Amino acid sequence: MDAQLTCHTCGHTTTPLVRQNGPHLEAVCPECKAHLRFLPQPLTELKIYWGKYTGRRIGEVQDAGWLSWCYDNIRTLNSRYRQALKEQIERLRYQTA
Repeated sequence: MDAQLTCHTCGHTTTPLVRQNGPHLEAVCPECKAHLRFLPQPLTELKIYWGKYTGRRIGEVQDAGWLSWCYDNIRTLNSRYRQALKEQIERLRYQTA
């Protein structure tokens, strides 16, 4: 991340440190280590928390059939997961065409 952020805790303005915090990327102040904000992850980096690919990133899954089934049948997925599934399915179909 190249953007400068100002820490609300210590007032320091700088490029934040970026670290993994569970399933999230988090920007933290390099001076006081305070949380600044969560950062969007590339869609292919979203982790799967269901089924036979639990714990894998969507971009790692090469099973277009399983991804398509998830996209078509799991209605509780948020829009980012649905978009990530759609993009990975299209990527895999393009590779095999």
